[in-house]
Amino acid sequence: MSTRSLTVLALVLGVAFAAAPASATLSRAMDLPELVAESDTIALVRAVAQAPRRDARGRIVTDITLEVLDSLKGAARPGESLTLVRLGGSLGEVGMHIEGEPSFVEGSRYVVFLRPWDGAFRPVGMSQGVMPVAEGERGVEVQPGGGGLSLVDGPRGRPAPGALLGPMPLEHLLAEIRGLVRR
Repeated sequence: MSTRSLTVLALVLGVAFAAAPASATLSRAMDLPELVAESDTIALVRAVAQAPRRDARGRIVTDITLEVLDSLKGAARPGESLTLVRLGGSLGEVGMHIEGEPSFVEGSRYVVFLRPWDGAFRPVGMSQGVMPVAEGERGVEVQPGGGGLSLVDGPRGRPAPGALLGPMPLEHLLAEIRGLVRR
């Protein structure tokens, strides 16, 4: 192959890879003790409402109203509402999607690991800090968080597992979190 042919081939491949959509965001994997340690608030919640808006920087964000069902760490109390802000959403004909940001279904329950952010909360570790709760094979189970993320072990960049390797009974996870909070 001539130098010119190689240059054209490299240019075509470069454009093809640059135009390919991203399918995941790279993030450091966090185990359960890390999620607990880095969270100011941990709670079992129900998603009540979602409201997209533009933030002070002009980005589309979505405010998620969460009803606290059980408080595991922090000042939130059952019956109170919290606002979680996630990056992305849709305003009219304009939408913004960030891989690795959590998604919510109104009426569904979640175990959330939160830290304060601009008068509201953000999930610790992006979607790692939002674990869906649903009926499963063994009753009420918590599903692993981390959707849309490629989890790695930090400086070495090798694939790594998240806090949960698979579904876990809700009561087992809540007991484990309470034990970690007491330490």
